[in-house]
Amino acid sequence: MALVSSTDEAEAVAEEWLKKRYSKRFGHAKFSHVMLDGNTWTLKADVGFKGLLGPTKGRVLLKVDAQTMALVGYSEIEDEE
Repeated sequence: MALVSSTDEAEAVAEEWLKKRYSKRFGHAKFSHVMLDGNTWTLKADVGFKGLLGPTKGRVLLKVDAQTMALVGYSEIEDEE
């Protein structure tokens, strides 16, 4: 049985990881895509960061193992303009 069995749980694991990685700058995460493929959750999120010059935004792609709750992939998504 998977430890991460719902989209809410996958989002919670990903958000906790982001809070740890960006402990002083993390503001919020809004997930736009959450999908389970095999034993891996794939999540796309718009992330808000706190900064000295005001808030900034970024987009990230995270992969969470459903069996172990470990983050197995992380990348920043470049905006296409």
